[in-house]
Amino acid sequence: MRDSSASLEREEQSPLLRRQLLGGCASVGVIGLAGCISTGLDAEETISREYDEDVSAVAIETVNGEVEVRGEDRETISVEGRKRAPDEDALDEISVESESDDETLAFRADVDSGRRFFSVGESARIDLTVWVPERVAVEAETTNGDMDLDLRDTDSVTADTTNGDIVIAVASTPDILAETTNGDVEIALPETAEPELSFATTNGDLEVSGLTDSVEADSSTETTIGGGTHELSVETTNGDLRVRAR
Repeated sequence: MRDSSASLEREEQSPLLRRQLLGGCASVGVIGLAGCISTGLDAEETISREYDEDVSAVAIETVNGEVEVRGEDRETISVEGRKRAPDEDALDEISVESESDDETLAFRADVDSGRRFFSVGESARIDLTVWVPERVAVEAETTNGDMDLDLRDTDSVTADTTNGDIVIAVASTPDILAETTNGDVEIALPETAEPELSFATTNGDLEVSGLTDSVEADSSTETTIGGGTHELSVETTNGDLRVRAR
């Protein structure tokens, strides 16, 4: 499904989109609902979008905001964004652009940081919730926000944030890459999972429980659980890693 509204051109496109995209399609219609909250971001709007794209991967990027991804038995990809800003006019400066090729649907939530109202303590944000079909690989990236990915049968999961926690739960045994600077990482795997685990941290520790082997470490470590049938790589500077059975 293609939207009738054209995507806005950006002076610089993110590394995520540069890696993923060959050609673009416009993003689709918006359903808005305004309201008020008490955090200083007094304007709020919710956008909803539906993508009928036959792709094998979804790439998600935002800057200020949380990212949730849910894997379901479905054919389409749905996106809901909760926009928050200091005033109603500022909401128009928050957009979600999408592009796709034969393999990947990528979309980026963007905030016009050049406007004067985006001062310290008043940063506009958009929290994204994305519903994807089974078997779709997921790559998600934010700068300031937590990430929560609950997926089914997928081959690959990448989660990247700077300031935030990462929670990943999978029903299969995909390759997983999780990176954060200030935040903890929690990963839930099938109890039969046998990952080849690499954990790098500066201030943090590791605990693996409920799988074939249990592991504890108070620093960076590399270890193989069982046969090491898939890769699990986690990097953080200030944070712990917890791996458990789902």
